[in-house]
Amino acid sequence: AGLAVKNAGDLAIKYELAFRNIVAEDGIDSVLDVYVLDSVRAPASADTPVGTLADFKDGRAVASSNLLEAGQTDEAQNVVVKMREGVGNAYAGKTVTFDILLRATQAASEKDGFGNDQYDAAATLPTAVSSPGEFTAAMTAGGVVELAQDVVLDGQMTIGADTVLDLNGHALTLANGTQSLKAAPGTTLTIEGDGTINGVVYADKTGMKGGTVIINAGQNFAVNAASDNGWAVYGAMGSNVVINGGTYSATQKGAGVIHALGASLVVRNATVDVGAASVMNSAGIYSNASSTTLENVTVNAKYSIAVDLKNAYGSATVRAVRDRQGSRWLFKPHDTLPGNAGHFRRVHHACEHRHQVLAFLPCANRGGRPDVRQSHLHEGCERGRQRHRLPVTKRCARALPARAHPACMRPVSGPARLR
Repeated sequence: AGLAVKNAGDLAIKYELAFRNIVAEDGIDSVLDVYVLDSVRAPASADTPVGTLADFKDGRAVASSNLLEAGQTDEAQNVVVKMREGVGNAYAGKTVTFDILLRATQAASEKDGFGNDQYDAAATLPTAVSSPGEFTAAMTAGGVVELAQDVVLDGQMTIGADTVLDLNGHALTLANGTQSLKAAPGTTLTIEGDGTINGVVYADKTGMKGGTVIINAGQNFAVNAASDNGWAVYGAMGSNVVINGGTYSATQKGAGVIHALGASLVVRNATVDVGAASVMNSAGIYSNASSTTLENVTVNAKYSIAVDLKNAYGSATVRAVRDRQGSRWLFKPHDTLPGNAGHFRRVHHACEHRHQVLAFLPCANRGGRPDVRQSHLHEGCERGRQRHRLPVTKRCARALPARAHPACMRPVSGPARLR
């Protein structure tokens, strides 16, 4: 394959070529030699291969450049994969498939406003890893780490410096899903791309200093945990957790599939699944963070609490939160909730396993702020599985049962506030 690279951007770059997704029948990749030639031609007897195709399964670069200025086009690099001579017919009819990936990053060339041309010298290409040892070393050193294939660890892993982990469509498994991938206090762990983490994503702490976890999920991203604590994502005291997209599940019971105790929790465009083992003992999202933001989140809570907001002095913003299972949305009445979040009702502790909670009835906002109403359900309101809901305003997207016990319409008192 003759490849010419043009820099169509405004800054100088450096790049490298690598093989990806190598699938070979019966080890045929071990007898396929790889050549990198300076022109588009067939390898000659004087040419030396840079390795076999199997050697590049670990994601290492097969070719690279030093510098390509803005607007420049590099000379074509000819990457050739050739069957080794003398192999015979042992691999007749066998096939191999692979991709060639171009990776680029900014190069140290331009000067900043102070005349320094080394301000971007630290920009690095991803470190491709394909084994537990390579993964551990790269995550300890920090930088950009990319999975070249699935990686299985026997225990937990704590990053040693700011790290960006690109799953690259692969799976990371930590002790069959029972252990954690941790951001150490004062570090930031960013996880991105498509792929699966079998284990807990964890923002750790020392004293009141916590780590930061940022998840920028691809279209097919999931965290599946089997930890005894019931967490899929955990933020300790002083931590910050930001989740953009993805699906999160935990098979064991615990306080929350997404569980935050730190400075802030932000969850957007995500789906949370509460496992069957945690029925009535868990929450989809549990937050004691000082600031909690939930936007466009779906929680499949089954019979557990969907969202449990605990911080009596913090703030919470809730927008477009849904439950596809049809169970009630339950909020502990300790937070200030936005007036545009929908309808809320208070359920007496005798009606919900002796937990005083708020239940959220999702309604669509059609042309303005929906009315927010509260009613008090006493212990007799749910006898015989009879459900009583608030009257529905015209701004709601769907009709809900409007039956209510007369005694339920008493004014609400307590710490819950609406704004």
